[in-house]
Amino acid sequence: MKNIRNMLLIIGCIMFVSCRDYLDIKPKGTLIPTTYSEFSKILDYEYNFKLSDDVSDIFSDDVYLYGSVYSSWLSAPMQRAYKWESPVFYSGDFDDAWSSSYSRIFNFNFIIKEIDGAELGTLLQKKNLKAEAYLSRAFEYLRLVQKYGKPYDSNTSSTDLAVPLRLEPVVSPEILSRASVQTVLDQVKSDLDIALSSELPEVAEQKHRGSKAGAYGLYAKMYLYMRDYAKVYEYADSALQLVGSPVPLEDYNNYQIVDSFGGRGRTNLPDANNNVETVYLKLSEQLPSGYVFISNSLKSLYSPGDKRFGFYFANPYYGAVYETEMFARHLYMNLGVGTSELLLLRAEAAARQNNLSQAIADLNALRSKRLTNDAYGTGYHSNIQKDVIKMILDERRRELCFLNGSRFFDMKRLSKDVDFQTPVITRLVDGETYLLETESSKYAFPIWLKVIESNPGMQQN
Repeated sequence: MKNIRNMLLIIGCIMFVSCRDYLDIKPKGTLIPTTYSEFSKILDYEYNFKLSDDVSDIFSDDVYLYGSVYSSWLSAPMQRAYKWESPVFYSGDFDDAWSSSYSRIFNFNFIIKEIDGAELGTLLQKKNLKAEAYLSRAFEYLRLVQKYGKPYDSNTSSTDLAVPLRLEPVVSPEILSRASVQTVLDQVKSDLDIALSSELPEVAEQKHRGSKAGAYGLYAKMYLYMRDYAKVYEYADSALQLVGSPVPLEDYNNYQIVDSFGGRGRTNLPDANNNVETVYLKLSEQLPSGYVFISNSLKSLYSPGDKRFGFYFANPYYGAVYETEMFARHLYMNLGVGTSELLLLRAEAAARQNNLSQAIADLNALRSKRLTNDAYGTGYHSNIQKDVIKMILDERRRELCFLNGSRFFDMKRLSKDVDFQTPVITRLVDGETYLLETESSKYAFPIWLKVIESNPGMQQN
């Protein structure tokens, strides 16, 4: 630890320094971890498993805004995001999702670099803690490449630009460059392989800590981005085998709206850390809650008796009546790995391989816990592959809406899918029409302008 002992480190507030390099972050505090227990507490610090990325939701076709709501409720970056402008974040803005992600990566790099020299703790404990740090780093880089990289294309992924890779806990003034999509994905795979080669528990008792089920789940999500559905099935199935049978799911028929005029606490649905569906917890407060509305295309997908619509959306909201329903989920949700998404991952992968019985079984397992008994009836049935895939894709929209970019990431991968290609999305703002074309370059989210200006030669999306 000698090379960084003079740094002020990690467990405390994180601040960003340097006018030049906005990946150069320096943690603020007084504690330099020296023991295994102190290193372990880094992963228990909520900052390191709590995320915020509502701007990616604004990019998606789940969102609708109108009139004064757009002009008075949204920040300038949010307004630019709604029109798919580039850049979204100017030099004077703060891209919290970018900055916080690299700050957490610094912390995980620090554990990877220094845990072997920590006092106390067994060799196995240190090995597993390092594996957890690799797993958390893989999660961060997977989200970064999904957001800032182009839609995955095996023919161009080695030259398509993604994000800078930082693999050492260094604070330096170096000029950064963007690694390719393939290079970042290779790093994610390497980190996940290391996590899986350790002796992590199959399912973690503390859900924000690493597990084999969590690693398998992240692998499945990575291969979904790559549209490698055989691999998606393999890893989603491996994760589900570990979480047990029957797959733990919350039955939404057991919950209700308890405060129709409220925000947080409007429903008694359990938060992510108390939710039986959570496998690997990465917290996200639903930041769009209370200031964006459901689009017609998403609203049309909810049928009568779908409990999610009333739980996720409200009109009136706080006594005010709006043109359409406000997104009002108001929960800490899980961005990491959960059983509902694992079922949908395995279902889609099975359907893509024409294993319709497995696909429909997984789909119905979820829908039976989301619809009233009358609405569910005998479940969904079809023997037409394209219809089953379309149903599962629609179910992803219903289930994962406003989950910090989930729909935008789906739009992105489907933009390369001939059979289920994302349509052109249009928005009308102040009398002007804005388009997100099917294979638009805008599917690679713009890099924060401060980063571009601080690193001469870095290419903007």
